[in-house]
Amino acid sequence: MDANFEKLFDKIRIEMQLQTKEITENLMTKMDEKLQPLVEENCKLKQKVELLEKKVELLEREKKKNSLMIFGLEETERSSFALVEAVVQEINNLGVKLEIQDINKVQRVGQKQENGRARPITLTLTNSWKRIEILKYKKNSNKIYITEDFPKPILEIRRSLQHKLVAERNKGNYAYISYDKLIVKENKQNKKEKDRQLVAPKKELQSRRSTQSRCTKLVGKMPST
Repeated sequence: MDANFEKLFDKIRIEMQLQTKEITENLMTKMDEKLQPLVEENCKLKQKVELLEKKVELLEREKKKNSLMIFGLEETERSSFALVEAVVQEINNLGVKLEIQDINKVQRVGQKQENGRARPITLTLTNSWKRIEILKYKKNSNKIYITEDFPKPILEIRRSLQHKLVAERNKGNYAYISYDKLIVKENKQNKKEKDRQLVAPKKELQSRRSTQSRCTKLVGKMPST
């Protein structure tokens, strides 16, 4: 009786497990069927967002392609026109001929500082070749500092690359940041030294093999006793 009851109990348990598994699978299938359109829609939305982000990035880059940032110019001007004149004077001091008609917009960035510290200046030019010329001669001034005008996301990337830039330069490599990429060119002297270090063990191995070969030949030529 107990044995029959045990068998019946096992049979019921197995049937319940099978039913539970079947119900679970059916539920999962139905959930997948309902979720699949949502997953596909989510993927499409992500693609649209990525596309929009790229478009925004391109628009930002296009917007700033004729712009520069100027740091270190004393904030003594009393009008916007006075600021324009001061900027024109400083650029001309670099050795670049800049006229007022070459400028589209000049303005200070941020709120005025209570400590009197000069705010940076955004200089937007009417053409890109004048911008390139200014960047070429920017080191001629020890008074102001000029950089490209980058969008905020690009500035963050450039800041994050600074420690890698320093590390590569400490290795003796030629390294610089181009927009949002770190460009590294290995120092020729370092490369030659690495090549010598790689070649030396090979030459030593070849020399050993050559010596062993000569010794083997000499032993072979010796008369047997």
